[in-house]
Amino acid sequence: MPPAAIAALPVSGLGNIYYGFLSNALVGSAPAQKQQEAAGDVPGIMLWSDLAGGAASPAVPAAPSGTAALPPAEVKADTVSAAAEPPALPYQIYVSKNTYTVAILGLDDSGQYTKLVKLFSAATGKTSAQTRAGTYTVTGKERWHRWTDTYYSPYATKHSGGLYFHGPNYSAKIANAMIASTYNQIGTSSSSGCLRSTVDGAKWIYDNCPIGTVITIANDSLYTAERPALLPLTQNYDPSDPDAIQ
Repeated sequence: MPPAAIAALPVSGLGNIYYGFLSNALVGSAPAQKQQEAAGDVPGIMLWSDLAGGAASPAVPAAPSGTAALPPAEVKADTVSAAAEPPALPYQIYVSKNTYTVAILGLDDSGQYTKLVKLFSAATGKTSAQTRAGTYTVTGKERWHRWTDTYYSPYATKHSGGLYFHGPNYSAKIANAMIASTYNQIGTSSSSGCLRSTVDGAKWIYDNCPIGTVITIANDSLYTAERPALLPLTQNYDPSDPDAIQ
């Protein structure tokens, strides 16, 4: 149909032309009833009714036959939850330098480290500056720490100040190679800065105080532990060591 003829048509005529064009494009030469069915089964196709009635508007695609229309999605406000606090470590370590004492403190009912769990004696640095007061954390562990080729200490726990809790010194990495003089120095100012204790004390920290455990070293006498009895210099084992042949 020429453009001038189309322009002269009433609105209803335009609607019929559009509908006929859409139907033919979809189904070719199918019968009229089949044309309408075919057009209606195509998802998303918008069919126009007679525009002359004034009520025509683009049709919203309908839900497939046999299914219920879904309700609009419910939009919920985003919520930000606070990050969960990490669980508290089981113990803290407190060192009273003036009495050469290491105290292990556990959690009380209110979640504070006030519960005394264990006390043991330790050697500290020859000078106060060698075992520096301050707050540190456990950073590493070694079953045997090597000082030289013939000098070792068992159950070494390193802290962030660069020093260790450890047992007596040994000439080899075996339980019956202890150097008795280093055991007898426990409870005195005799180390190079580390806290040297019996095997029992060093092993307890090694086994029970994980990485991150807080250590407080203080110039005080808040806790006091009994110094271990002296050993014969010929004795080659720590009496608190369960691995030693006694």
